[in-house]
Amino acid sequence: LIELATERHQLSLRSLGAVYQYGIGVETDPIKAWAFYDTYNLVAGTDGNDGPRDALASGMTEQQLHEAIGVARFVRNHYTDAWKLPSTSVIN
Repeated sequence: LIELATERHQLSLRSLGAVYQYGIGVETDPIKAWAFYDTYNLVAGTDGNDGPRDALASGMTEQQLHEAIGVARFVRNHYTDAWKLPSTSVIN
């Protein structure tokens, strides 16, 4: 999945979110899950509201969300070239 994600493969990014959310072969990590879901949204052009990402965020603390935003930047920079795409998200 990581190899496909590096090529901005949308389903791979979404799947990696689920992998970390539900602990499929890895320990559950809501922060990484949120980051992959968020990167998927940017790559898929659905930047903004997203069911899985938003549902996950509802159970996270503010500190976890801030950390997830940082991890999402790392994911975009190191796993994809999604950072080249314009974002419409506003971070409060």
